[in-house]
This record gives sequence, C-alpha cells and structure tokens, in this order.
Amino acid sequence: MHPRVFLDSFWRNDLKDEVFVAMQFGDPYDQRFEQIFRAAIEREPLAGLSLKAVRVDSRRTGDSILSEISDGIAHSQLVVADISVIHQCETDGSKHVFRKGNVMYEVGLA
Repeated sequence: MHPRVFLDSFWRNDLKDEVFVAMQFGDPYDQRFEQIFRAAIEREPLAGLSLKAVRVDSRRTGDSILSEISDGIAHSQLVVADISVIHQCETDGSKHVFRKGNVMYEVGLA
C-alpha cells in the first residue's frame, strides 16, 4: 500500500461502532476472543453505543490484510490488544518472553 493511501485513511473521521481487537488466531485464542473479549465488548451499550467486537480475520473483503488492519484501527471507536506472553525461555540466566509479532505490529500502528 502506498504511504499516502495509508495516511489518508487515518484522517477520515467516519468512526464505526466497532472495537478492533488485535490478537492471535486459532485455539485457544478463538475461545478467548468469544468468551472474554466479544462478551465484554458486546454485553451492554457504552456511552450510548452498541459496539461490535471485530478481529481482522472476521472481515471478508478482497483487500489486503494490511489494509484491513489499518482501516480497522483507524475507524474503530477503540482498539484492544491481547499482548499475552506466548512463549518463555531462559538463556544464560536471563528470562526471555515472546509475544505475537503481528499483534505488536498492530499495537505499533495504533
């Protein structure tokens, strides 16, 4: 995507009644999305808005995933990210934790 197209999409003020959820896909994360994130976001209206929880994998357009991510971040009322540790290891006495790189990318965009 050309940088100008990317930046222009952020300056539009047409927010959707959505919460963009950045998180890993697949088990057990799909279950976490349904039972925790979607349940909390869609439970009751917030400030008069009935919000919908949206992950990038639930969008069904022909656009690139990067366009979908930037559009979701730019036009949602709120962005929520699951930055849970997905792996830990210890090397030379130092503890290292790893988070999902794609999710951290989305956090950086937001």
